[in-house]
Amino acid sequence: MAFGHRLYIRDICFFKGVECPEPVEGHGFVYILQCSDGSYYVGSSENVVQRIATHNAGRGPLWTRERLPVVLVYVEDHESFAIARRREEQIKGWSRIKKERLIRGEWKKQMASSSSPV
Repeated sequence: MAFGHRLYIRDICFFKGVECPEPVEGHGFVYILQCSDGSYYVGSSENVVQRIATHNAGRGPLWTRERLPVVLVYVEDHESFAIARRREEQIKGWSRIKKERLIRGEWKKQMASSSSPV
């Protein structure tokens, strides 16, 4: 049954064109979920597939529990969970517009083409 549930979660991930990454030992992931009301939730985990299942089962934080279902719209892989956690805190401090630029891939493009910090 867990396998079937995993396929369901993967289908949700592909809805926005983002694949749920498989866990990598020692790595951490930062993810952004879009909630049913259009708001974003930023989190970190060592297992994104499992964490999204937890969110959509209503066992995540209050923010997502009140805005189900949630869909993965962005994910980053980091060499450790500690690094992912720091990146999560950084992104949480960003405006909605800046988060949306990151989700669309515009943030990376602008950083690469600009020598000044944005």
